[in-house]
Amino acid sequence: MAGTGLLKIDRSFVAGSATPQGLEMLGALVQIGRALEVATVADGVETEAELGAVTALGATHAQGWFIGRPAPDLTPETGSPDTLPSHTAKPRRAPGCPTAVTGRRRHERS
Repeated sequence: MAGTGLLKIDRSFVAGSATPQGLEMLGALVQIGRALEVATVADGVETEAELGAVTALGATHAQGWFIGRPAPDLTPETGSPDTLPSHTAKPRRAPGCPTAVTGRRRHERS
C-alpha cells in the first residue's frame, strides 16, 4: 500500500465510544487499520474510559488532552514562542496504550 502507513481516527469516533454503536464503529476503524497493516492513531482521547476503549480495541497510538496538554510552539533558533502552528509532535507513552502521540493542535490565527 502506498501512503503514510498511518490511519488517524477522528476524535468524534473516540468520543462516540461511550455508546455500543460508537464502540463498534471505533472497533471497525481499528480493524481497517490492522487489515491495511498501518498504525492507528486515536485522536481526541480526553478521558480514562476513552483511553481504555482505544487500548482494548487495539489502536496502536493515542493522542489527546487526557494523555498530555498542548505545549507552546517554539522556534528552533531561539526557543521562543512562534506565531506559526506546530506540525510535529514528540511521541510519548501513555499508561495502558502501546504508544501515545501528544502535541499541539493546529489553530488558525487571526
